[in-house]
Amino acid sequence: MKKTKVGKVFVFGFILSLICLLAFSQFAEAAPKKPKSIKVVFIGDISGPYAPITGATHYGMIDALEYVNKELNGIDGVKMEGIVKDDGGRVAMGVQHYMEVREMRPKPAMVYIIVSALGEALRERLAEDKIVAMSVTGTPAIYPAKYTFGWFPLYTDLFGAYIDWLKETWNKPGAPRVAFLTWDSTYGRGPVTPECYAYAKSKGIEMVAKDKITWRRDDFWGYDVPSEIPGVELERFEPRNYYSDEQMERLSYDLKMERLEWLSKFPSLHQDILNAVKR
Repeated sequence: MKKTKVGKVFVFGFILSLICLLAFSQFAEAAPKKPKSIKVVFIGDISGPYAPITGATHYGMIDALEYVNKELNGIDGVKMEGIVKDDGGRVAMGVQHYMEVREMRPKPAMVYIIVSALGEALRERLAEDKIVAMSVTGTPAIYPAKYTFGWFPLYTDLFGAYIDWLKETWNKPGAPRVAFLTWDSTYGRGPVTPECYAYAKSKGIEMVAKDKITWRRDDFWGYDVPSEIPGVELERFEPRNYYSDEQMERLSYDLKMERLEWLSKFPSLHQDILNAVKR
């Protein structure tokens, strides 16, 4: 196994421990003969908007299965088979992939879900099909508890850990203020709960920008920027209040050239990345 993948293998080591228990129980109840393979399914975003975060995760599964098959001779002599499905970050595509793999015989020993909204969408179906899943941990994907388990702490718990860290390390005058800008999705809304905000308040931390945000298209940058955020003075962050149009053009050009110069050090870099910077 490659050393760069050791961290991911650790995650899937826990998953494989669950698979072992599940697999043995299925074999004992369902069939006297061993299956040809034990299937583990990965459904995640490899090519879509979450890909920079989640795209490489499936390599951990591949490495872990390779280790179990080669070093441990599978599970009781039965090799494990990894099946990777790319949903492009789209829930509908992920559901379609699941509806295909649920028809496999024997059923997959485990389905690994890497998009929170997909975990939420499949929670009831997985329970109906009695297929165990490991999911990223948006609360609606895990609770009420059925056949889906989380492979790291809930987003709400992670938020609480961040608040604890911020409280312990803050050494500037005044109380810290936290603005939370996020996706309108199961993943993005994970920590957006009254309990999370109440916990921050109990630690003396003020949450700002937590309500509805109005967006507008910025002609200079070419993307959406906030035009109104409750509790935030956006004029403080308006570049035109500090720079002339000519200065902004020069600063933008210099930054772009600096990035292109750095990226030129990587000859195997995909051309689409360079093209995106040149725009």
